[in-house]
Amino acid sequence: MLSAAVQHFVLFVLIGSSALLLVSSTTTLRGVAPELTSSWTDFKCDGNALPLHKVNDNYCDCTDGSDEPGTSACSFVDQENKAFYCPNTGHLPTQIFRSQVDDGICDCCDGSDEMVGVCQNSCATVAAKHASETKEREERRQQGLKAKEELLVESKRIRDEKTQELENLRARVNEIDIDLQHLEEIKKDEEALEVTEREAIRQASLAKKVEWEKEQAEKEATAAATKEAPPPPPVEEALKPTALECVSWRQTKDCRGDGEREESQDRPCTESIGNGASGFCECQPDPTEPDRPAMFPFHCDHISFTCLEVCRDQGLPPATNSEQPAQKEEFKVDEGKDYEREGAKDARSKYSALSNEKIDIERKIGDIDSFLKAAYGPSDAFLALRDKCYEKHSGEYKYTLCLFKGVTQAKTSGYGSSNLGNWKSFKEQTYASWGGGYDFSIMIFDSGDHCYSGPIRSTTVHVICGPDSAVTDIQEPSMCTYSMTFQTPAACE
Repeated sequence: MLSAAVQHFVLFVLIGSSALLLVSSTTTLRGVAPELTSSWTDFKCDGNALPLHKVNDNYCDCTDGSDEPGTSACSFVDQENKAFYCPNTGHLPTQIFRSQVDDGICDCCDGSDEMVGVCQNSCATVAAKHASETKEREERRQQGLKAKEELLVESKRIRDEKTQELENLRARVNEIDIDLQHLEEIKKDEEALEVTEREAIRQASLAKKVEWEKEQAEKEATAAATKEAPPPPPVEEALKPTALECVSWRQTKDCRGDGEREESQDRPCTESIGNGASGFCECQPDPTEPDRPAMFPFHCDHISFTCLEVCRDQGLPPATNSEQPAQKEEFKVDEGKDYEREGAKDARSKYSALSNEKIDIERKIGDIDSFLKAAYGPSDAFLALRDKCYEKHSGEYKYTLCLFKGVTQAKTSGYGSSNLGNWKSFKEQTYASWGGGYDFSIMIFDSGDHCYSGPIRSTTVHVICGPDSAVTDIQEPSMCTYSMTFQTPAACE
């Protein structure tokens, strides 16, 4: 232990141009809190005792720099406790970094971080300002606490209503399940009868078919027995021109009888030319010019024919092709598939309606259950603010914060907006705090719009106590990453 005489330090000891920064007190050491000064009476570093006159001598004797708590000599050393203690006489003590000591800037309000005479003691002014700010904060806190009481009442009302609605919906689902079970039995019985009746309809139709087929056979037999000889050809037939000799069917393109030739598609005179083919029938000789062939063109839209017939009739469609053969009548059996028994139809309709109602109710139950399980802070303080929106104008933009929903940015003049983040949760934490696994002083909104040449937009909302709910500040500390301050009575404690 050092002697009592050694423990009484002189106020300043000059070493070169530097002052030996030891305070003349048995209990005070520059840069060290009074309650910690006693540990310096037997100071050691690097495993060896260090003479007290080497403490605060502006020279690093210890490798960890711990021998210079009141100077900036060892501020470059990475040490855990590198704070300089400001007594701040007349105000509250504080700490600053040792690199701020003796730099000509008055960081401690009492000027203890600089040489004597460099700074004036402004702690009285700082203390008065601090007291005023403290008083103002306390007044705002009290106003916030009073307003919070109304929020808590509203939050309880919302939770009670949602809880009751959830119970009612679950009770209704139970009722529907009972009704569905009863309807299922009725539907099963009615549909069994319906199947029987459909089969009866089918059998009756099959019986009618047998009778119809018998009648048709009798009609055909009678018609065959009374069939008359065909009438003589009309006068026009007798006046038909002399038949020409057929050469070939000449195929053309683009559905035009006089279009470009497709020689590879030419066909014999006896082959049927169906609708959709264009070209012409080449016949010999042309009655008007014996030395030239006769050509009878056809566009795509025509009845089926052969060039042999066309040359024979000199382009007139054969009478046998002008009429389509009569379609033979058929009897269509009624299978009974379209028949619905009224009882079965009614049971199916009611069963379907109840099933759809159950689906809708179960979706609502899921939504309400998620609503009630969400975190709303201690005593549900934030529940009354759910989905409420608050605006803040900053520069050319209007920012809108909708709690538990999202944050948007829009130009005050013009159209369109940007999504700055969708509600995710309060900030998760790993330590016990404000009532659970969340830090209710920070809201996280992420997965917003993609920022051009940047990240996905996101917003962090810092929640503070205030007499009313409002967005008080908006910043963009980094590209497309936003920071908001939101005051609300819900945050007051």
